Amino acid sequence: MKIRLVVVAADVMYLKKITDIFTTKFEDKLEVYSFSDIHPAMEILEKNRINVMLVDDSFTMDTDQLPQHCGFAYLVESSNIETVRGQRAIGKFQKVDLIYKQILSIYSEHGGGNTPIYDRDSESCKLVTFISAAGGVGTSCAAAACAAFLAERGRRVLYLNLETYSSTDVFFRSEGQFDMTDIVYALKSRKTNFTIKLESCVKQDSYGVYFFSSPKMALDIMEMSIEDIKRFISELRLSGLYECIVLDTDFDLRDKGMFLLAQSNRVIMVNDGSQIANIKTMAACRAISAIEQEKNVSILSRMNLLYNKFSNQTSEMLEQLDLHVIGGIPKFKHATAYQIMQEIISRGVFEELLLQMR
Repeated sequence: MKIRLVVVAADVMYLKKITDIFTTKFEDKLEVYSFSDIHPAMEILEKNRINVMLVDDSFTMDTDQLPQHCGFAYLVESSNIETVRGQRAIGKFQKVDLIYKQILSIYSEHGGGNTPIYDRDSESCKLVTFISAAGGVGTSCAAAACAAFLAERGRRVLYLNLETYSSTDVFFRSEGQFDMTDIVYALKSRKTNFTIKLESCVKQDSYGVYFFSSPKMALDIMEMSIEDIKRFISELRLSGLYECIVLDTDFDLRDKGMFLLAQSNRVIMVNDGSQIANIKTMAACRAISAIEQEKNVSILSRMNLLYNKFSNQTSEMLEQLDLHVIGGIPKFKHATAYQIMQEIISRGVFEELLLQMR
């Protein structure tokens, strides 16, 4: 299924260039109609059931004349302009991939309906969840390093941070205007084609890792209900876009947390081996064991232990805990989070996970 797109621009050279790029790069995704005048463009809207219309802001549009299923935006000189005449604006000189993302976003909100456009096979997408019962042990850094490690080895990996206070943008960066706030808003809106919205919001780092930028406010993540979480994870796995989702989330044994643990193919419990962290990790495993018996779920059998920030002077391994140890990472001093992530990647700690995905 292709998105039917109309582009109207008085600059004939720009119009030809953008049309050629769309036609070549997104041949299987876009069906493009281009016009240098607004009147013939308006005539085909209903006849060809156009999904999205982009019009240079040198023209003035009466958007009330647009069919209900047709999304709209003005093309403007600067990507810093968000609206023109009360309508969405798209910077026309951005990278074409960013323009395409915004076309997807418009389509998901106006013309996308609920029609799926991807092959759906949730079993092919593995969910690897990183948690810790103790704070400050480097769980997010380890999860980010795992995602980058798998991506460097050719896997299509999404790093998904659902912590209350997300740190995604510390590890991964890319251009694009959308973030997790847009995802949460789309989840709450039943008019949006959520699968397409996901593709419009996702970014890709230089490692090759796909990710959603941190939300504008922590409250946005807190507002996600258990139903929102279920839909979010289900749509990601069914989209067919990823081989693996590396989930970085708070340790929580209430409804949301238990759902995520139960859905995970592998759970990585991160611990630094300190006395306090060991006590908390043991208590967490006992609590999980009790819940397993009460609710007839299996989590500990899919759980591995990862030692991070391990010190020979102050850390001790949990010999009495019957969990497979996936690896150990020493404590790095005077290094940024990004530098630590690179060190973890270079040590091959996650080779075992890579083998399990084959």
